[in-house]
Amino acid sequence: MFLRSFNSIKTFCYWLCSVQIVDLRRFCHWSWRLEISISRISGFPEFLPAQQIAFEKCKRTIVEVFESNGFCPIDTPAVERLDTLLAKGCDSNEIYALHRARGEDKDGELGLRFDLTVPLARYVSQHYGQLSFPYRRYHIAPVWRGERPQSGRYRQFYQCDIDVVGDGSLSLMFDAEVLTVICKALKAIGVCDFHVKVNNRKILMTFFESLLYKSQTISESIYQAIRAIDKKGKIAVEQILAELQYIIGDEFNENELLMWFFSKKSKKEWFDFFEKQQFTDMLRKHSFDNGVSELRTVVDSSISMGLDENSIIIDPSLARGLDYYTGTIYEIVLPSFPELGSISGGGRYDNLAHTLSSKNFPGVGMSIGLTRLATALIERGIIDSSSSSTSRLLVVIQDQRYFSYCSDFANRMRTAGINTELYLGDKGLKAKIRYADRANIPFVSIIGQREFEENFVTLRDMKNQRQYFVSQDEAISIINAQ
Repeated sequence: MFLRSFNSIKTFCYWLCSVQIVDLRRFCHWSWRLEISISRISGFPEFLPAQQIAFEKCKRTIVEVFESNGFCPIDTPAVERLDTLLAKGCDSNEIYALHRARGEDKDGELGLRFDLTVPLARYVSQHYGQLSFPYRRYHIAPVWRGERPQSGRYRQFYQCDIDVVGDGSLSLMFDAEVLTVICKALKAIGVCDFHVKVNNRKILMTFFESLLYKSQTISESIYQAIRAIDKKGKIAVEQILAELQYIIGDEFNENELLMWFFSKKSKKEWFDFFEKQQFTDMLRKHSFDNGVSELRTVVDSSISMGLDENSIIIDPSLARGLDYYTGTIYEIVLPSFPELGSISGGGRYDNLAHTLSSKNFPGVGMSIGLTRLATALIERGIIDSSSSSTSRLLVVIQDQRYFSYCSDFANRMRTAGINTELYLGDKGLKAKIRYADRANIPFVSIIGQREFEENFVTLRDMKNQRQYFVSQDEAISIINAQ
């Protein structure tokens, strides 16, 4: 009953201090600890050492693929001005705004980036004079979105982006190259069974323009229809059709929409279908034909660059929700794990920087949602996460008199390219071996008087349970052979 008059335990502690019942210094730290929660905020992932090591290996592998194809790294700030982030149609509910705990920021309203493409537009506009075009860049970094946390969807996650940006113009061949490089990166981390869905935004836009030409707000109605189609696979077909019927009105034709967006055809069948489409407005026909021609070029060029023809699916319902796409759009899905949805996506954007610069910077890019993908691959054992250490060798010191010998040996192993950890604790040999076993370190080197006197090492193979008394050169050969 007595405690009910206080708003919190912390307030009660300060009251005790004020009447000198307890010492302030002793209770201040204790009262704060009672109020601080150590639980992780949902939607903001973190890994244990084994999973983090596997995740970092994925990142390094993807970087190697990107750089081997001539893309160079950049890193932009996590924070951008809100008006920059909102300039390209992002839902403001998804953006985390930032503010100082006290006072106002002189740079105005700020927010965390929700993707890596909008910051790229600002970067290219700002550094135009220092860049060589076509500008090829990759960026691997976290982004933040105010989504409802659920399995496979996070509020903070890593994206792996590649983009090619042109100065005034950009060949369609880059659309094909970006797609093939992303597919190479996926294969490099162990993802081989995937489907590539491709479409062209011009095809989608022209189709809805032909239905909504009577609408007084045709532009808004078109984007509403595209956002409705973008929900395919997330909600029932009947719900999408009902939404489209409300948007389209009198021109709504359920059979036509089912034929367009919910039927499956081969690439040849789709192109034959597109060629039969009729438009009374010549401008719309020209735009539609242009979109079909671009789509054919990108598909054929991707196959010529090595992409498996059987993995490509033409999908006219593919919309990509963001407004800045103007041409080619693509997504990659895993047929074995449909619950993951799209693991990679992107497309062509010809007007991304027009609100930031008077110059025209057409570009094309794709992104891998690395956090969601890597987490799923680790959980399913496709990516190995058995080791909680980056070391391949643990050097155990039996006697401190031989510390210099052990240290020199460890440095020689590192020079030979073998990640080596020197155990500096004073626990017994069994505890040290147990440490290596739990961390899944494959080799342990035990050094004592005999090893020191003969300039040898005792090398234990933890996996095969074998032990060798060998020279340092032989130790390198044994470790590298595994």
